[in-house]
Amino acid sequence: MRAYYKNTWINVVKDLGSDVHKGLDEAECNVRREEEGNKLSLPYKKALLNLLLEILKQRYLYVFIIVIGFFLYYNLYPMAIITASLILFILIMKIYHDVFKEKEIEILQNLNTTQVLVLRDGIEKLVEAESLVKGDIVYFRKNSIIAADIRIIDSEDIKVDERGVTGDNFIKEKYSVKMEDDVNSIGEINNMLFRGSIIKSGQGKGVVVEVGNNTQLGKLVKIINNTTEKKDLIIKKLQNKVLNIALCLILVHVNLMLVFPGKFTDKVVLLAQGIFAITTILIPFIMIYYGKFIRKKIYEEDKITINNFSVLELSKNIKILFLEKIGNLSKDELYVNKLYSNDQIYSFNKIDSGDINLRRLIDISVICNNAKSNNDNNWIKGNMYEVAYARYGMEHSIHKGSMDVSNRRKFELHRSSSKDIITTVNKTKRGYRANSRGDLESLLSSCTHILINGIERELTSEDIIKIKLADLNFSKEGLLTEGFAYRSFNYEPSSYENIESNLVFVGIIALENPLFDDAREDIKNILDDGILPVIFTEDNKLQAEVFGRRIGLISNEDQVTSGVELEALSDEELISVVSKARIYCRISPEMKNKIVSLYNSDGYNFVAEGKTLGDLSLVSLAKVGIAKESFSMLLKKIADIHTEESSIKAFFNLRKRYNEVEEGIKRGITFYTLIVLSEIFMLNFQYFFTSGNLEMEYYIALINLIIVTPVILINALYGRGEESNKKLILRALLFIIIPSFAIYFLKESYSLIVLFLLGGMSILDIIINCRVFSKGNFKGLKLLLVTMLGYALSIVAVLFIYKISFTPITLIISAWLLFIFLLGGLIIRKW
Repeated sequence: MRAYYKNTWINVVKDLGSDVHKGLDEAECNVRREEEGNKLSLPYKKALLNLLLEILKQRYLYVFIIVIGFFLYYNLYPMAIITASLILFILIMKIYHDVFKEKEIEILQNLNTTQVLVLRDGIEKLVEAESLVKGDIVYFRKNSIIAADIRIIDSEDIKVDERGVTGDNFIKEKYSVKMEDDVNSIGEINNMLFRGSIIKSGQGKGVVVEVGNNTQLGKLVKIINNTTEKKDLIIKKLQNKVLNIALCLILVHVNLMLVFPGKFTDKVVLLAQGIFAITTILIPFIMIYYGKFIRKKIYEEDKITINNFSVLELSKNIKILFLEKIGNLSKDELYVNKLYSNDQIYSFNKIDSGDINLRRLIDISVICNNAKSNNDNNWIKGNMYEVAYARYGMEHSIHKGSMDVSNRRKFELHRSSSKDIITTVNKTKRGYRANSRGDLESLLSSCTHILINGIERELTSEDIIKIKLADLNFSKEGLLTEGFAYRSFNYEPSSYENIESNLVFVGIIALENPLFDDAREDIKNILDDGILPVIFTEDNKLQAEVFGRRIGLISNEDQVTSGVELEALSDEELISVVSKARIYCRISPEMKNKIVSLYNSDGYNFVAEGKTLGDLSLVSLAKVGIAKESFSMLLKKIADIHTEESSIKAFFNLRKRYNEVEEGIKRGITFYTLIVLSEIFMLNFQYFFTSGNLEMEYYIALINLIIVTPVILINALYGRGEESNKKLILRALLFIIIPSFAIYFLKESYSLIVLFLLGGMSILDIIINCRVFSKGNFKGLKLLLVTMLGYALSIVAVLFIYKISFTPITLIISAWLLFIFLLGGLIIRKW
């Protein structure tokens, strides 16, 4: 990178073997494209074949195949066909689900498919971004999306938004001249354009210096591709649990077959029907629906979008929270608290707006300000500082709209990271004035005069000491500060002049960034859970120390460190400092990545949040990656969750939701076990009472697919809570004994009675043990009504197809057994 930004564009073009007037020829482009293409490798993109291969790794698939083979071997074709249809349905559903997730990633393909105006063989032509090569001469204008890393050759008022790559949250002005000094981060390079940036104004041309995965954006994406993809642990864990339970139930069935009279070899159909009962419940459908329901519920109630369902379980083992101060512990807003001018400190509500110094101070804050405002409805939009100044001006009848009209802006100077000052040049009634605000140290170094009681005089060392002392006092109170200055011209200055010199210092405005009311409590809860919070902030070191003590995170100044201090350390010294630091202030994105990587290499499970593409590596390395208020679709898709709320609140909500999900899964598995156990006992009793007469596969399919599948789902979603082992045993006995009585007393129509009883008991169990009738729970009630409708239609269909009729005694016994189940269920529930 240094070879490009610290060199003239003429030498860069020459080193790349290109020609600024003709560009490359097509033949050379083809050769270079074969060596290194400009296609960006997007994360987690899988072909359909890869998806199929992943599905083939699932253990349950082979269990189904063995079961189908068993049915076919013994000529049990109806069961084989039904089971094969189920597994086919499950596979189609899973493939559709995974392909749908993949299609969400396809929206990122615009990183590869933008069109670029390029010079080749002396002719300007439009080409796809993918066909760019190193050495191409490209043109760009307003709204162009930069498709490669480019060294600027010609610049005409170019301003670029590169937040997505560098993370710097302001529009940058770019030039073609070489840079003499080294830089600490790519955000300080002002003669290059990076892939993924957007031209906001101006036009120019440049030479492509890096393509594809070697661009800065490509390196970020490559980090993601090289990290291990997090698997859907909860789903995998659930699949294994259900598979183990199913195998245990098969063993129970085999043992019952051995216990009941009759030769085991004569009970092949009985064994098959028991296995059929175990496998014909749509568990994958339940898991997908349950996952979607939980995701939607969390989004609606907690404002969290979950991309990786495993994040619920991953949140259990977190040891470190990497957090930004603003948005988690302090509000995303500032308020003017104090002002300094005329060698005095003023409280925000005790100023005389007629004082010429204070008036000038507020004027500059409102004029040198890019916030958007509407005087009619007091609407203001912009960054925190600018909104605070505009709002404070409005409170003193200094309206931004009116000031912009009377102080028409001519231009704004480039803002660099090394000299953090914003300067605008405005046309006033008396001429032209440069209005500057920003970092106090940088501003004072550009000031030669000071405004005292409306009179300009030379700035002395004594004045500087007073100013810095006032700033120090503000910092000790945890206030954020900016200095303000101006310079008057009797002619229209040019942007090429050294305008930020010979400035007149006016004063300081100190702003308060209010903490959330529960910030201290949040930190206490994190520490009480055995988790270490590590905070990043843009405060200076003194302000950060005040903040850290206020929230109860630090006890001494050694626990706060700044980016400047870290840059000067060796690797060994860095590790020593990082082990003690709890708050990092004003550190570069590269240093933040380095700090997080140190914890990652030591095996710590941590949470990290990000807002820009520059935070991709942090989010992808984290056990739980959080995208915050991100305009970057790539970051949103890579992160485990996306939220616009506090990451602390989101983290604790995830932990709470995990317990709910675990309880729900346990309830669903419990009911699955109860109902299948009931069916196994029922089949064995039926075989015993009817001398081996078995014709149950269609009834089992109806019960399990139409009734039991939604009932398990309802139990998982709306169950009342965890039950004791005694209650579970009693519920199981009810499900086992009552159908067995029905088979004993109603041998002639046992198949239909079992369908009637099992379906009825399942629905009654929902009414007793689930919260489907709670206020506002329309979804649960709707699901219950759908289940009841399926139950009724199943009975009607069986009566119609098999022309079976109920006798009075059959109806009386069935109704009596259902009443006993209802009564027993209520007793168990209240016990």
